[in-house]
Amino acid sequence: MFFFGESIRVDQSRVFLLIGMGGCGKTQLARKFMETVYLRFNSSLTLVFYIDATTTETLQAGFASIARTNGFDNSHDAALAWMSTLDQPFFLYIDNADDHTMNLRNYFPKSNYARILITTRLRDAKQKYGTGRDSAIHLDPLGGGEAKELLLLTADLEVAVGQEESVCELLQELHYHPLAVVQAGAAIFKIQWTAHTGGWSVGEKASDIPPAFVRNLHT
Repeated sequence: MFFFGESIRVDQSRVFLLIGMGGCGKTQLARKFMETVYLRFNSSLTLVFYIDATTTETLQAGFASIARTNGFDNSHDAALAWMSTLDQPFFLYIDNADDHTMNLRNYFPKSNYARILITTRLRDAKQKYGTGRDSAIHLDPLGGGEAKELLLLTADLEVAVGQEESVCELLQELHYHPLAVVQAGAAIFKIQWTAHTGGWSVGEKASDIPPAFVRNLHT
């Protein structure tokens, strides 16, 4: 594994990135991985840190909070200075690093024990920050079969023979975007839409899915 492999030295800083468009599942995947991290470091949870990098302000506030919690000055510089002195492995999870004007390297602790996980929409982020050829995963839209399975699972819907066309048309409208598919499935489940040839219906009343509904799923 990238962070835990037998060939990885304890004192070897590592940076890994999850890259993809908004809503493709980066944060969900990162949080699932961090559950593994928490289990691995269950005796020293203070060595796992989370930073919201949506803006410079949220990023610096996150570091300042870490400094304050550990008894240092309430500033991001104090947190980085302290983290740079750590001599045991620690994780820094930087989420939503989508601002191309931000240089994240200014916020990397200068410690060989840092393991850094970044989620971002920026496709060139691997070249800027990654450590090694295998230092990033690009999350792309779902395949047609995957999207259909996700929609039907979320909507608790069974599609009979002859209804596949309506489902496929909806998935095409959603561009197979994972978050949009999940939201559509949840809405279908809640309103009890059912698929039928040529559109969708609610109970006995035939009605296509409102265009505004589909548009809202993209925003």
